[in-house]
Amino acid sequence: MLAHHAAGRPALRLTEVAAELEDQRRRLDLLSGDDPAFSVRAAFSRSYRDLPSDASAAFRLIGRLPGRSVHIAAFAAAAELDVAAATRSLNRLVRQHLVSEPRPGVYMMHDVLRFYAAELADLHGDDGRAVRRLFDHYLASAVRADRLITPNRYQVADAAAADASTGVAHVDAEAARSWMRAELPVLLALFQVDDPALDIYIWQLAYTLRGYFYLARELDAWLQTHQVALRSALRLGDQRAEALTRNNLGMVLTAVRRFDEAVDEHHQAHALFEAIGEFRGMSDCLANIGALLSRQERYEEALLYQQDALRYYLDAGLSRNSGITLRSMANTYLALGQLDEGVRCAEEALSLALAGEHGLDIAQAGNILGTARERTADHVRAEIALRQALVHAESCGSVREQAKAHWVLGEVALATGRRADAESSFNAAVHLYERAGSSLANSVREIIGSLRDA
Repeated sequence: MLAHHAAGRPALRLTEVAAELEDQRRRLDLLSGDDPAFSVRAAFSRSYRDLPSDASAAFRLIGRLPGRSVHIAAFAAAAELDVAAATRSLNRLVRQHLVSEPRPGVYMMHDVLRFYAAELADLHGDDGRAVRRLFDHYLASAVRADRLITPNRYQVADAAAADASTGVAHVDAEAARSWMRAELPVLLALFQVDDPALDIYIWQLAYTLRGYFYLARELDAWLQTHQVALRSALRLGDQRAEALTRNNLGMVLTAVRRFDEAVDEHHQAHALFEAIGEFRGMSDCLANIGALLSRQERYEEALLYQQDALRYYLDAGLSRNSGITLRSMANTYLALGQLDEGVRCAEEALSLALAGEHGLDIAQAGNILGTARERTADHVRAEIALRQALVHAESCGSVREQAKAHWVLGEVALATGRRADAESSFNAAVHLYERAGSSLANSVREIIGSLRDA
């Protein structure tokens, strides 16, 4: 049918034909012949008319749902069906070749069929409640995942109150991470739904996903979701939502080295938190500005912000935030050459991370402590901290922290005359940084090259 459409308009380039077909509203019109009896709609209509009522409702619903695929649990939630009934309906569509099942429990519909299904949903008067139920499902599932991936993380009020009986129940942190990876394309598709009625879901979902984005270094997804979430928060007129979103947005802008934009977001967030009297949020902004300034090598300024944030966290008994800030301060002190202070802050950070039993915090604190002890030539205890960091980085799935541990273990081995061990650790670091898509792989390669040239 595409060839027929192109052949009928020889003056158009294929790229221009493809551009026309990008318009979803016109695609079914364009992909039709001159005879209505043989149009795409007519062919689809014949298959649709043969469906029983439950399968025809399922067909229309898929046209409503965002994303190129849908998991059976999400579809069942949107359709207000139990999983068995939802599976029966979708399997009827599979037998009619209207949907496919590329993986067990995951269903896909061709784009053109999806547009037809959406047209039918509009004609049938299907309302938007199914999409709202889909957002309910994904928000609850994401909250449950985030509680395992980032235990003790501050939760936004409505999301934290999600009914524990809804959404996907993840058995452990590894299962939660696997769910996030598998569902990420659909989760991102939710942010393409521009409906003011869903704004509260959008900003809360973005906030909730941030823990996974930080762990997995999904920076593009982090940036994309939070830009949309900011629009939703502004449309809601919710200062707290805006402040939380801007603070998270500043963090990812720092990670991608857009420093001017990052500091502007943090300052705006700080002003909003101050206006609503939320001191914890204000301190989070100060800590993040300190981390940003450290990235810019403005270390003395960074310490002032970090120390202000730490005072509040300690007074408020917020041990995880205290540990994160102490970890940042350790890095800053090491950059200033104040090695004893760096070791002290790193030791305190690791102690708090161990008490909180959060794998990523333990890995990050262990790595900075190992680095600090290596700088002071305390090689035995440096290796102990780094081996501990490596174990926890592997258990929580942080490829970058595994790479960091191997890099510094290589430095320790080199300093203690174990050249073969050093090369092995450096090679492991290169492999892991490549997996993470990090340019730091090149820095470690240079070390390996200098060893071989020596």
